Order: sequence, then C-alpha cells, then structure tokens
Amino acid sequence: MKDLFLGGRLDAFIQQSSAAMAMFDREMRYLAVSGRWLSDYGLRQSPLGRSHYDIFPEIGEAWKAIHAQCLAGATLRSEGEPFRRDDGAVQWIKWEARPWRDNDGAIAGLILTTEDLTERQEQLAAIERLASIVTSAHDAIVSKDLHSTVTSWNAGAARLFGWSVEDMIGTSILRIIPPERRDEEDRILERIRAGERIDHFETVRMTKDRRRIDVSLTISPIRNALGEIVGASKIVRDVTERRRGETALRRSEVRLKQALAAAKAGEWEVDAASGSFFASDRALALYGLPPGTRLTREDALAAVHPDDRVRVRDALGRAIDEGSPFHSEHRALRRDGTTQWVVSHAEALAKQGPPRLVGLVQDITERKALEAELKETDRRKDEFIALLAHELRNPLAPIQSGVELFKMRDAGGDDRGRALLQIMGRQVDHLVRLVDDLLDVSRVNVGAIALRRRPVSVEDSIADAWSIVAEEAKRKPNPAALAIACDEPLLVDADPVRLTQVFANLLSNAVKYTGDDGRIRVAIERDPSGAAVTVSDNGRGIEPQFLPRVFDAFVRGGQGSARDDSGLGVGLALVKAVVELHGGRVEARSEGLGRGSAFVVRLPLAQSETAPPHPVEAPSPQPKMRSRALVIDDDRDVADSFVMLLQVLEADVRCAYDGASGVALAESFQPHVAFVDLRMPGIDGLETARRLRQRLADRTPLLVAVTGLGQSRDRARSREAGFDLHFTKPVSLEIVQQVLDRLRPDPVAA
Repeated sequence: MKDLFLGGRLDAFIQQSSAAMAMFDREMRYLAVSGRWLSDYGLRQSPLGRSHYDIFPEIGEAWKAIHAQCLAGATLRSEGEPFRRDDGAVQWIKWEARPWRDNDGAIAGLILTTEDLTERQEQLAAIERLASIVTSAHDAIVSKDLHSTVTSWNAGAARLFGWSVEDMIGTSILRIIPPERRDEEDRILERIRAGERIDHFETVRMTKDRRRIDVSLTISPIRNALGEIVGASKIVRDVTERRRGETALRRSEVRLKQALAAAKAGEWEVDAASGSFFASDRALALYGLPPGTRLTREDALAAVHPDDRVRVRDALGRAIDEGSPFHSEHRALRRDGTTQWVVSHAEALAKQGPPRLVGLVQDITERKALEAELKETDRRKDEFIALLAHELRNPLAPIQSGVELFKMRDAGGDDRGRALLQIMGRQVDHLVRLVDDLLDVSRVNVGAIALRRRPVSVEDSIADAWSIVAEEAKRKPNPAALAIACDEPLLVDADPVRLTQVFANLLSNAVKYTGDDGRIRVAIERDPSGAAVTVSDNGRGIEPQFLPRVFDAFVRGGQGSARDDSGLGVGLALVKAVVELHGGRVEARSEGLGRGSAFVVRLPLAQSETAPPHPVEAPSPQPKMRSRALVIDDDRDVADSFVMLLQVLEADVRCAYDGASGVALAESFQPHVAFVDLRMPGIDGLETARRLRQRLADRTPLLVAVTGLGQSRDRARSREAGFDLHFTKPVSLEIVQQVLDRLRPDPVAA
C-alpha cells in the first residue's frame, strides 16, 4: 500500500499544485507537500516524515481539535481566520481540511489546503479605514467620473453644500458650481485626464440655498486596475471664514499704516534672545536714518539724546529682563544734529524665556512744544493774577485803613454817616474776598495749597461759615431763614479754614439767589462715602444748560438773572477744587429756573472721634505799652493811611517811602516792628529785610511783610529773606492789633 501511495498520482498532484497543500497520516506526519506550502510557511527543509506539531509547536488546541474531527470523517473549512505565528505576527488563512482514505476505505490521514489572505485582509482594512475617514471627515470629499457625474458624496459634503447623498449621486457636479465659473470644470478635467494633481485651488462654489462660499480644492486622478484614469476625487475645504479674516487683516493693516502715518509713528522690535533689532522705515525716519538701515540695539540707543540715554537704556533693560512693558518719552538725536521728541511704547510677547519686545515710536515734538507753550501760558497767567491781586490790594489798603479810622473815631457823625461807613466796609471786604478767591483758584490749579488737616466738626464749620455771610443775609428786607438738620455729630478730616471757605461760598450763593422770605436748609448726614452735607434753597435755581458747567471757573449766568451775577465766577470752582483736594466730591442739582438748587458735599470722616475745642475769640486788649513802628512802602497813600492806623493804636510811628531810606531810619529810630512792602523800586522789600537784619543784628525789629503778593512762593521768598510774618493787603485793624500785642515795647511816656 505504501509503495502504491508514494508512487501514486495523489502524491504527484500535491507536489505540483500551485496551492498550499499538505498530506498527513493519522499521526499528523507529513506524507507530501506542495512547493507553495513550503514557501508560505517558510520551510527550508523537507518536512516529510516529521510531525506537523513538532514543526509548528505554536499550534493550539483549537486546531488540534479540527484535525481530530477530520480524522473522524468530517470535512471542515474557513473563508478566513487569524493565526498568530510564533514571531507574534498575525496571519490570515483561508483553509480546508478533509480526510483521505486507503484502498480499504479506511481514513488514513487528512489533507490541508490553505491560502494566505494576510495581504488581501490588510488591503481590505486599509480600504475600510479610508472609507471611515471619508465618511467622518469634516471636509467635503467627493468623487466624479470624467463626465462630471458624482460617484461619491460624503457627510462633510452634505453639511457644506446642503445636498444629501441621494440628491447628488448620479447628478452633475455642475450643480454646485456658479454659472459664471463653470468653465473651471473643463479646465480641471483636462488636467485630470493628463494625470495632474491639483493642490489648493481656491475658488467659489454654491450651496443648495444659492449662497456663495469660498473653498479650497485638492483634486487627484482616480485610476482603475489597469492604471487608466476613470475619474477624479476632490477634497473641498470651506475657507470663507479664513478669507474674511484675511480681508479683515488686510484692511486692518491698511488702517494701521494710515494711522501710523497720521500719528507720525513707526514700528520696532527687539529680540532678547538674539539681540537683533528691527525698525520700520517710518521709525528710522524719526531718527533721520535712510530706509532699510540695519540697526543693533546699541545703534538704537546711540540715537537717543545723551541726556536721556541712560534712563532709556535702564528702562529697556528692565523690560527685557522682566518681560514687562516699556514706555519712555525722550529726545531722538538725528544724524543731522537736530533733536525731536518721541514717545516709545512696547509690550513683551513671550511669557516664558527671553521676550520679544514689539513696540511703536511716535513723534511728539509738536505736543511737547504745545505743552511747553501751555506751561508758559499758565506761568504768565499766574504772574498776571498775582500782579493783578497786588495792584488791587494796594488801593484797597488805604481805603480799608480809612474806613477803620473813621469807625474808631465815630467820624460818621449821624446814623446816615455810620450806615455809609458800614457800606464802604462791606464793599472793601467783598473786594478782598474776590481777590482772595481769585488767588486761591490759581493756587489750587498749580497745587500750591497745603492743607492743615485735623478732625473738624461739620456743624461748627457750618456755623462759622454762616457767621461770615449772616451780615449779607440781614441786608435783605426779609432775610432768608437758615435751618440746620443734623442726624448725628460728624467729624471730617479737613483743614478748618478751607472747609469754612467751602460752606461760606455755598451759603453766600444761597443767600444771593434766594428771594425775600426764602429758605436755606443745611442737612448733615452719614452716607457710605463719609459725611454728606447738602446746602439747598428754594431760590431761582439753575438753567439746565449751565448745570454741567456750574463748577467751571469764570462761568456765570446759570443762576438767576444778570443783575444777580456779581462776582468773578470763581466761587464754585474754588469749592470743587478744595473739596477734591480733601479727597471728597461735590455735585449740583436743580430742576430748573424757579425750582431752587442743592449742592451736596461729600467728605471722608475723620479717624478720631473728638475734635479740638472750637476757638473762642477773646477781646483784643488795648496796648498798655507804646510800640515803635516803622512803615516802609513806596505807595504814599498806602503808607500814610497805615501810619494813621498805627497812631490810632497809640504806636510811635515813622515812615519811609523807599527801602534805602527805611534802613537808614531804622538804625536811628530803633523800631520794635517794621511793616515793609515787597514790591518797591530800587531796593525791594526782600533786600530791605536782609539789610535790616545785617545792620541791626540782635536789635532787628519784628519784620512784617505787608504786600499784595500772597502766593506760596511769595511767602517762601519773604521767609528766606528774614521776614517773621507775611500779610496780604489790606491788613485789617484786628491783625495789626495782634501784631502790636505780641511786642514787648517801652512803657508809654507819662
């Protein structure tokens, strides 16, 4: 039997078969194999006579069970099954196992036929992966034949164009091409037929609802098994938003260039890591450099004015080291030797590692010139106001002195004369307040007012303010009534003199603009900001168009009629400035003419819960000792009236009309006090004070500056020159009496 088998046709058939075949006996020993079996399973030596399980020890129990079933008479097959090889690789196999019988019909073994499907399975998996990608892709993926008929249409295409798969398969691709662009399809197919691939072709396509959208197309030829081009596949990407962004960016760039040109600005960058420096042509032009000039960081710093260079270098170094913003106003030194002012600002781009500063530089030469001009204008304005105040105070001084003298001697005689003196006194006081307010507004604007803050009772301050304006209120036929409502005593952190000035201005306005039998109410209450003080009246109110400007300096006419608009229009401006200087705020309210007005002042509360005792003025004692007083003033009217005032106060007085004469007279007269004007021709008051101290040494009298100059710098200059006191004209009788009271003169001669 064996010889018959080995020489039989079955053995020859298996060996010559193109399929992978192997014949086994019942112990699974090889009896015959085909060449394909040897190659498919990597067998380099003949397996004949050897056990299949010895050659492939990785064969598991499942396969052994299949073999056993075949040896029992079953024929089994599989169209594809994975088989993990000993090296870990997975092999897909199509197989069939059937028994073979000997001449007696008994099962003598089995025959295995296999086909390696691994390559085909990998191709199928790749196709499935590609199909999954196409199906789930966000972009539209479409295929068509060479006649523009759609052959595939994924979900992305349905989303983009609005046409479903059923709508498009078998229809022309021209459905999504705008009529004016259909010639593009002919050109695309021509290139596809030539085997070309078309990348990122940007065009316009049309949706189901006729909207035009910007798209980018990537088109590739499709080939059949013979390599023939039978169609095209295309990926369609919606670039509408990108196009809009690009358009917006281009517009932004144009506007930026226009803005930079209008602002005379240029761009610059510095890279901290490499040290490279870039400046645009416009930035280079600011430094007088030709377009395209390449600069280093040191070159850029060299173009900064030497007086500003260290400051700019330090600021730039800090910005680079810390990644912080850079800002500098400095002078640029141009190559032609001229300078101009620039402002440069930059931001750091990198938050980690060496930053890259990106900035702008702008020509501010005109702005700097304008600022200098405005400063000079302000300086001249302040000088003019000071000069004006001085010139106004000088004639007021003898007038006030004369009024005081007449009052002291009862020179009015009858009631009419005394009434006339009171009118003159009130008008002089009014003029003095106007000049003081004018100077105070100027001082606030330049920050020259220093507050002497302490806890102040709001109620006491209101009372002090009313005492100042009460006389004005009494002059009306039917004076306005004042009502004060205070929920609780409140202390504010304030300068008492300035706070009284604020409320006096508000109460004075209320008196002025409230008619006969008017009502003025002051409400004091606590609110979240501190103390809120409302000064309201039922007077003429404020016209709506003037309400937003009521606190502007020199604005008049918003309250009442023209005949009521006395004053310079600085009172409310001063109120606002002083309140804000205290860290508070003030607002005006009115419902219009005839509806009254209200001013609300809000101030921070004091930390202390007690205020210093309210000062009580004691009557000035008459001098029991006779003082020697020297008056030095080039204005004879001022000097002579002041001499008469001092004489009434029982002082021994001498007078000089210039500084040199005053110094000479002082050496012989030996005064206890010298009242000296500051603005005098020749030797001015400051030099006069210096000479008096130099020549009289320890016999120097009390030096009192009496002048129309009252700004803080004037007081500082008089103090430096040696003056003990500084008063602005006109000096009241009360102040002169206080000065004489502080002296220790000789006893009055018997």
